[in-house]
Amino acid sequence: MLDQLSYYEKLLSEKIADGDEIAFADLYALYAPRLKAYAFKFTHSVADTEEILQESFLKIWLHREKLPQITQLQAWIYKVVARECLQWLRKQAGWQKQVDKMVDYHITATVSTPEEIVKWQELNAAIQTAIEKLPAIRQKIYLQNREQGLKPAAIALALQMPVGTVKNHLSAAVRSIREHLINDGYQLIPLVSLVIAPLF
Repeated sequence: MLDQLSYYEKLLSEKIADGDEIAFADLYALYAPRLKAYAFKFTHSVADTEEILQESFLKIWLHREKLPQITQLQAWIYKVVARECLQWLRKQAGWQKQVDKMVDYHITATVSTPEEIVKWQELNAAIQTAIEKLPAIRQKIYLQNREQGLKPAAIALALQMPVGTVKNHLSAAVRSIREHLINDGYQLIPLVSLVIAPLF
């Protein structure tokens, strides 16, 4: 309902919709401190946080004509920033994929004989079996992390759960996979540990 917005916020919304840059600066000043704290939880970087806020408020300005019709202004602004945070995290996941390629190259370079290739394939199958035995939500989080390259913060944002809960699921998933491999007689050499380790 419109009456849930403060008079000040409604006044700013109307002025900004008319192109008032001073009102827009006032809106930024009103929300920026809390939004910076929110975005920083994902980036842990002052520069990246500032970039996210700039992109977010640029989008708000470009869609300023919508502001007077928005009944939950604060929630809408946070949603804009949340989308920018998720976009930033996806870009970071792209870097992690490059790291994974380096791991794949190392495996290819060190596993060369037919016997070694077969052993690696068997190990990979054992890892997949262990993953399939994980509880559904834990399996989903682990696969989003390892296969999609999403960091815990991105997964938490997508699944609407605390980052700490996501990290706990990842740690528990790795413990389960390790136990499965050990029970199957595999040695957890550094390369194997790297392959199953979560991406934090």
